[in-house]
Amino acid sequence: MATTIHPHLRLSSLDKLPIMKRRLAKSITASAGPLTQQTVSEFATVMKNRQSTTICNDFVPVFYFLLDTARIPQIPAFDSDSPDNDVAHFYLSLGSFHLARRKKIFPDLWPRLDVWCYYFFQHEELISSTIGLGAPQTKQFYLEMMHFLRYISSASPSNHALIISDRKSHILAGRAYRCFSDEADFFGQQHALLMVRDILTMGKVRLGDVLEGFGGDISDLARLIMRHCELGVPWTAPSTDKPDLATFVIGLNILVRLDESGDDKKDAPRPMCAALIPLGFVKIIIKAGLVLGKIPSPIPEHSVLMCTCLTSLQHLLETDTGNGVLQTAVHFGLLNFLLAASSKKHSSLVVDICVGCLLVDVLTSFTVYYHVLEEMQKASALDIVSLAERMPLSSKLARAWRTFGSALRARLELRDSFNADPSIQSRNICGNCGVILPKLNFKRCSECRWITYCSTECQALDWDARHRVSCAEENIYRLKIRTTYTRKEYSFLRFLIHHSYTTSKSAIALAHVLRWEEDPDAWVCTILDYASFPVRMETIGGPQDMGRHMVHTGKRDTEAEADGKGMGMGREEGMFGVVEKSTKVMVRMPMAEAGRTVPWLFLVARESGLVRELREIAARRRVGRGGCGEEEKGEGELREEVERVIEGEGVTTVIKTVVL
Repeated sequence: MATTIHPHLRLSSLDKLPIMKRRLAKSITASAGPLTQQTVSEFATVMKNRQSTTICNDFVPVFYFLLDTARIPQIPAFDSDSPDNDVAHFYLSLGSFHLARRKKIFPDLWPRLDVWCYYFFQHEELISSTIGLGAPQTKQFYLEMMHFLRYISSASPSNHALIISDRKSHILAGRAYRCFSDEADFFGQQHALLMVRDILTMGKVRLGDVLEGFGGDISDLARLIMRHCELGVPWTAPSTDKPDLATFVIGLNILVRLDESGDDKKDAPRPMCAALIPLGFVKIIIKAGLVLGKIPSPIPEHSVLMCTCLTSLQHLLETDTGNGVLQTAVHFGLLNFLLAASSKKHSSLVVDICVGCLLVDVLTSFTVYYHVLEEMQKASALDIVSLAERMPLSSKLARAWRTFGSALRARLELRDSFNADPSIQSRNICGNCGVILPKLNFKRCSECRWITYCSTECQALDWDARHRVSCAEENIYRLKIRTTYTRKEYSFLRFLIHHSYTTSKSAIALAHVLRWEEDPDAWVCTILDYASFPVRMETIGGPQDMGRHMVHTGKRDTEAEADGKGMGMGREEGMFGVVEKSTKVMVRMPMAEAGRTVPWLFLVARESGLVRELREIAARRRVGRGGCGEEEKGEGELREEVERVIEGEGVTTVIKTVVL
């Protein structure tokens, strides 16, 4: 019967098989009705036996017979009551995919396979039930399942959409990832892990579904991804004849594509990246970047991996950890990685965009955080600066890197000045009179533990003037400072602000004079924005503008309105103390949280004499202004006069800081 049904089926060839296999082949080809479960199970066992390629090859005629006679679709339905029968049916059909991979050996199998797939693809319930089979948790099963999903997904757009939208696909991928990653021979599973990656990167994947299949919580999955990437890093080393990037890039791809946004429940798993950061995942990325940066002859594949690394890091930075991650990244050589990524000949547009964004974030990080500068010095920061400043002009990121190098050099010089003067960290300011003395000469308020005074008289005066109503708020500021900055960081920031103010004092004074020339009663405030480099200075006038800026920094509209009204007074009685109007400077400082800044308001005291002289200059200029061309000439003369006043005054700037 078999020889008359299909020309490829030769009984003589089947006779060469061992007796048990020969009996199985003949029972399949001779049967006219549905195959029994025992026959199906035996055949599935043969076809999934990778160790016996000869037997599989000899059984190809049996597959031809089944395909040509449409016997596979006639096997009892996948929704059979017997789970074992479902599994056997699945293996029987899946064996064809296993053989189809050897396309050159069996070219005539492909047309038959396509016919069978066409039938299979017409029944979504078959695909869905196949994906959800509760099969034994074996490597062979998951390997064939990954082949199955990838093959039918590539066969038609409709099936691709079905696979990527079916949560059972993601559950299955989670099971397979754990199965292959738990193997002792981790690198021997690269082919299987690559197929898992293909399933997870087909489209939007819900992290919750992957965790369900994984059978563990997010911390377990994070540790496995860490192990995956960590083991892959050494294989990217340039000392190897051919750097193997597959292991590392597969792990990164899996991380980037795990989309937690689909879990909108209150008890949804915490973000994947947040689970990876405490495990030191940033170090793995940086280590890989350093290795890649040393490869002498980069190829496009390296650029792709760099882009993946940068995308992963950018994904990390979008979590709530923000600049905290950047600090860690800087510690372990992120800048070397970025520099290498920018200088590669095969750098892509995506790489350039990622580098450009991260440069700004890193710049902000080492501008503000003192201990980052300390770690930068350990990481040969000056070498990085030198390389950045020598970046070829032909590079698309040359300007960004040169700005970056200049900023880092300037901050390191300030850090050296800060370290060279220990007294900077041991001085304090009186909350009433503004005098600066060593800390030992001050007393703190016993309630808020924040405001200090040089004498009991000053403390009594300040208590009656304003501290009585603001003491509780001052305590809140103290707690906020302690949770936002370390003690040394806070001292460094005050030093940084002091330096910025003294170096910009002439420009600030000139802006004030020009403003008072137009309106002698104007209230003027200067804002220094440390979220950019060079530090951006903006002078605003009037309570309306200040109110707008306060809203921008996070205050409620009602608070901003109240602030604006209070700032219109000649002398402000409130939480900021008693100061002359026009002596305010507002500073925006990045916080240790992504995408946020903390507004600082520092008040310049004991400069009433300077303020009066500047107002007199503005008044004389306003009275004597007139004539074509006089304004430009007068402004130059004004600048010189302002500088002479500042130099002659010899006023030491006294700064009191308040974090809003």
